[in-house]
Amino acid sequence: MAVGYEIQVPGRSPERRDSLRGSYWSTLIVEPTQTSRQSQGRIQINASVRYSVQIITHIEETGTKSVNLLSTNVRAEGEDRRLIADLKHTGTRSFQPDVYLELYDGGSLVGKYPAEPRLLHPSTSVRYKIPVDGIEAGSYAGVLVIDGGEEALYGAQLDLEL
Repeated sequence: MAVGYEIQVPGRSPERRDSLRGSYWSTLIVEPTQTSRQSQGRIQINASVRYSVQIITHIEETGTKSVNLLSTNVRAEGEDRRLIADLKHTGTRSFQPDVYLELYDGGSLVGKYPAEPRLLHPSTSVRYKIPVDGIEAGSYAGVLVIDGGEEALYGAQLDLEL
């Protein structure tokens, strides 16, 4: 079923043009309504399926993309090893950065290991899990790159024990 909607941004009159900046997000929950019939001495179970629709509104080209690296560590998950990187979006515009780890051994590039793309909304944090399987055990230098495009390029130098 097609459902039309309109988003009205409050406070965007010419005299208050800069009152809202960046991105705003919300979730619309859609579920069917059911009428239940009750019978004496019987129990009825109704299954209900809910859909969640995320709505992101960007206020023109306003807002900033900015991240803080909260923590990193290497963790074994079953037989897989992963670099766990927790990032917090401290800016005001949602974006999906390209996050990857470059590993170096004695100055030579061992490889580039990408994370799954994740959307960062203002004031939220995201955990990236970067697979680092198939690498010989040892000490490595790493560069964690968070590339949000334009002027939103961040990096962190890491000393890793794999």
